[in-house]
Amino acid sequence: MPRFLTEAQNGIIKLLVSYSLLFAQFASLGFQTATVRFFPYFKDKERGHHGYFLLLMMVGIIGFALFLILYYLIKAPIINYESAKNSEFANYFFLILPLTFFFLLFNLLDIYARVLIQSTVGTFLKELLQRAFILIAILLFVFEWLGFWHFILTYIAALSIPTIILFLYLFIKGEIFFKPNFSLIRKNLLTPMISLSFYGLFIGFSQIAISQVDSILINFIKDPAQTGIYAITFYYGTLVVLPSRAIFRIAPTYIAEAYKMNDFKTIGSLQYKSCLNQLLFGSGLFLLLWLNIDNVFRILPEEYIEGKYVIFFIGLTNLISMTGGLSSQVITNSDYYRFNGLFVIIYLILTVVLNIILIKTTGIVGAAIAAFLSMLVFNILKFIFIRRRFNIQPYNINHLKIILIGLGSYLIVNAFTYPSSLILNIILRSLLFGILFVLFNYFFVTSSDFNEIIDKYLQKIRRN
Repeated sequence: MPRFLTEAQNGIIKLLVSYSLLFAQFASLGFQTATVRFFPYFKDKERGHHGYFLLLMMVGIIGFALFLILYYLIKAPIINYESAKNSEFANYFFLILPLTFFFLLFNLLDIYARVLIQSTVGTFLKELLQRAFILIAILLFVFEWLGFWHFILTYIAALSIPTIILFLYLFIKGEIFFKPNFSLIRKNLLTPMISLSFYGLFIGFSQIAISQVDSILINFIKDPAQTGIYAITFYYGTLVVLPSRAIFRIAPTYIAEAYKMNDFKTIGSLQYKSCLNQLLFGSGLFLLLWLNIDNVFRILPEEYIEGKYVIFFIGLTNLISMTGGLSSQVITNSDYYRFNGLFVIIYLILTVVLNIILIKTTGIVGAAIAAFLSMLVFNILKFIFIRRRFNIQPYNINHLKIILIGLGSYLIVNAFTYPSSLILNIILRSLLFGILFVLFNYFFVTSSDFNEIIDKYLQKIRRN
């Protein structure tokens, strides 16, 4: 998109998504958190899961109604501010309405699918199919079959279609039940569900605010063009976190089940494996990305070069987040879940304050540095808390070995000279780093899970 849309147009798209994600999280009323914790008590397909799907939809309707009230309260001030800056975003602000609706519905359907242990469906729709629809919208724009206005509408449709498909999937699987059955919702269960939902609303909204506030503040302090540059380069930094998404989608369900059985051994094991394996894959992707950073900016237009260190700090931020493992889920599913709220408050305040200070002084790179510093403090707080409350210490010598192997592999690969051809340069750098990184981690046995994966592939090769 950077080569076909202006920086301001990319900024408008990013702002529409940022505001809609924020509002959708608010409209969910935190019921996603309550669903993860309490759905195991309702789960019974023969009895229609005791009407839980209908309850989920009712909460969504109430939440969307509250969002509409909020939307019409803030609409005029935001549009007036954008118009005063001669920002085109004011002309597209109303599109937040349909986008928020479909984001909200997807969130509710996705959490329902996840607690049914069907997490891969939402991942596939969001990460693969949705991107395919977006690609189609981009191609239509590139070949000038669509103007920017119709491209925006097509882009929103591409973001919304996965919601419809997910609903149809659950319906076909026989998991959609509209028959009311609230026999299990008694005071002893209703009160903690409401309490956890309020907590989930606060935490969920804060977490989305943390992830989207940088783009919104860049627009307020700078303009949509700077937001567009930040959004595109930010995306490259998020490539690091791709291996962790499937883990974060399914792991909370297993942690909730382990808490239900009071199985802290399993919780400790899940935390250790998530910290170790995510560091392994995350550090590999981060270093691979930074090895090819100059190649990235041979692909992007030269206007985006100021976002080079946005990629570095956002990539590092995501790596730190991955290395923290499932710490947030461990705290959230425990009796101490309110402490996670305290840590998120600190995280949000740090994010907002640092963004305001650093964006003014160092522009979009300042926003990335703010994300890095805030995440670092957030993870340190959670580590200390889990270590003291649950005696879970997931780090050992293997984590250090992974870091040293990664840095060593990076330095070796970076010491060579490579052809000027873009494709050949990327292939040779990536291939050499991949070979060194995999071999060193395999022979030093940094992760038994990783070695098992390699051994399985080697066995298949030998059989063939």
